[in-house]
This record gives sequence, structure tokens and C-alpha cells, in this order.
Amino acid sequence: MKEEFPFVDVSFLPSVASRQGIVVHQEKRQELLDMMDRHARKHPLIPTDMQACMFSWAIHQDSAQEVYDFCKGNELPDAWAYLSCEWYCSERWNLWARSTTPGVIPGASTTMMVEAHWSLIKRHHLVSSPRARLDRVIYVLLQDTIPQLAHKWSQAVLLRRYVLPFEKSFLHEWNKFADIQSVDTRRYFVDLQTWICSCPAYVSSRFLICKHLYHVSAFSSTNGCLHIYSC
Repeated sequence: MKEEFPFVDVSFLPSVASRQGIVVHQEKRQELLDMMDRHARKHPLIPTDMQACMFSWAIHQDSAQEVYDFCKGNELPDAWAYLSCEWYCSERWNLWARSTTPGVIPGASTTMMVEAHWSLIKRHHLVSSPRARLDRVIYVLLQDTIPQLAHKWSQAVLLRRYVLPFEKSFLHEWNKFADIQSVDTRRYFVDLQTWICSCPAYVSSRFLICKHLYHVSAFSSTNGCLHIYSC
């Protein structure tokens, strides 16, 4: 662990005699969860508050050090031992931090999509066969699941027979920005060509949108040309 995180004090270890550090109290627990959520959303293409982008490895190191300082400052050696081994080591970090994909900003959680997919299969197509054989599962996927998804894709995306729930949610969030009259876009880096804003709301947005992108895109288009606004 010292090789991966040079800032770690090797003496900051869980105690066999005292197990107080294994418990994160409620007030600190939420703070820690919010911190991890912020770390998961960071990305090399999104500027920080200082209007500068960070490399992927720098985001990893900075996030791990922030968690380490939090645990050490609150005397939580067990929490750090768990987080460093199960969340912030390189092997696990690559599974949940979107900064590990430097070229593009992931807009969805693949884990949630896979879980939703298998939930659909088990509750609709295999409801009468909870422990189906592998050949039965493959047959159901080929005969029922895939044709249904292909038909849904054709009706919604190609023929535009109805609007997807994702699109409805996006339009609902996007249209709310129209009611905001005064927006100061000079405080943040707003780039319409890459669709990036350095404000905190953009990072936490499910759709990667914010009021600054809305107002810049609404009032900066001239003859079809997009302009980059920055402070």
C-alpha cells in the first residue's frame, strides 16, 4: 500500500485490542459517502475549481489522500484499511471511478444497467424457472429477450413511436433551466464544443448538463456557430 500511496503512515493500522476505529458514526458516515461520490464523478476532461484539468493518476492519488486524511483525522484506521483495499486500490478504483476512462465522460453506471437487465430477465422471462438450466436461459435470451429489446429499440429510436423515459427525464431537467433568468457564466469554464462546464452542478448531474451550458447554448449561437466561453 505504501508503494501505491506514498503519503500513508505505515503505523496507521487497525488495532487488535481496540476496535473503536471500525465504526464510522452517522454524522461522519454521510460525509464520507459524499466524499466518495465526489471522487467517483471526477474526470480528466472536467476542470476543477482552479480551472485546470487533472490527469487520471492525479485524481486517483488526490482522492485517496483525501479519504486517508479524513480517516486519520477522525481516528478511523479500520475504515481506511477497508477503503484502501476494497475501493481505492488500483484494481478496485478502475471498477467504479469514471476518471479511469480518460477519453470520454461515462454518462451511466454499467453495474446498474446490468443489474436492471438481469432483473428484467428473471422477473419476466424466467419467472416460472427461478433456477433454469444454462441451455434454457440461452434459449429464452435468443427467443424472448433479444427480440423484445430489438422491437423496443426500433419503435422508440428508429421510428420514434414514443419517447423513452430517459429522454423525458432529460427534457424535464433541461427545461427547468429556462426559468432561471440571471446566470453568471464567467465564474466557470463553459465549452459547448465538448459540452463541459466546471461548475459543481455539472459534475453531479445525471445527464451532464447545467444552467450555464443551457444559457450559453441558448444565447451564443450565431449563424450556426458555437462559441467557447471561459473566465
